[in-house]
Amino acid sequence: MENFSFTKPGRAWNEDRCYSCEKFIFVLDGATAISKDKFSSFNSDAEWVSDWWYKYLIRALKDENKGLLELLKEGLTLCHNDFEKLSNGAILDDYPSTTLSIVRRRNGKLEIFAVADSPIILQANTGLAVEIFDNRCDMLDDINKIIVKDFAEKYNIPVMQARQRFGDCIKTGRTTKNKQYGYYVIDTTGNFEIIDNAIYKEVDENLIKKVIIMSDGFSQIFDLFNYYSLEELANNLNSAQDAEKIYNILCDLQNKDIDGNVYVRFKIRDDASVAVLKLWY
Repeated sequence: MENFSFTKPGRAWNEDRCYSCEKFIFVLDGATAISKDKFSSFNSDAEWVSDWWYKYLIRALKDENKGLLELLKEGLTLCHNDFEKLSNGAILDDYPSTTLSIVRRRNGKLEIFAVADSPIILQANTGLAVEIFDNRCDMLDDINKIIVKDFAEKYNIPVMQARQRFGDCIKTGRTTKNKQYGYYVIDTTGNFEIIDNAIYKEVDENLIKKVIIMSDGFSQIFDLFNYYSLEELANNLNSAQDAEKIYNILCDLQNKDIDGNVYVRFKIRDDASVAVLKLWY
């Protein structure tokens, strides 16, 4: 059994966090709130949130007497209390948040959890690979891409520039965060509906030989640029050195479309993280 993780920032700081050990792996991808308020000493409060959960999960997930969902709800309450102290109870239009995907070994099962758009790939002993992720956040992002791409073509400007000039759709999308007909993501409000509306599944551990979790900045290699199939990615991702090679390929692809006109996205590159657990059977 082997495990490893890899992360690279998309700019001067990194709002991603990732972790791997023999019992569990997880990836967090912080999302800055549209509110201008900032309360932490981190580069952004989104980084504070992902870092808070990173430290909490490393401790909490070792307690195999508690199920994953119970631990996550306890974490929501603790994180809310800590952010309340940090912000002096400020009421905000939008709260900092983070995606969260986890796979945890417990009692012969793999506990699988995903909220927002950090994909999980399960590769079976047969070699077949499948993707699991909460695509509600991804659907909203795709709609925003349509709007911004249309704006870019009407005004004959690059997508990256259009995103800066026409960002209202992003703000509008945020108003649906953690609402029934919107998308769900871990934030600092302590709302248990976030966990209740996430993806949760248990799979027999002996069916799976490899588990991969990525932030959406890393998953672009297959879900945006289509450089690898799921099986090809799983077969080529066996060490942190492999992860860096794949990341460098992704950077080359991003640089060739630096304006985002062909492979539509809102940043040249995003924080990119991956965690891998190889189960040998």
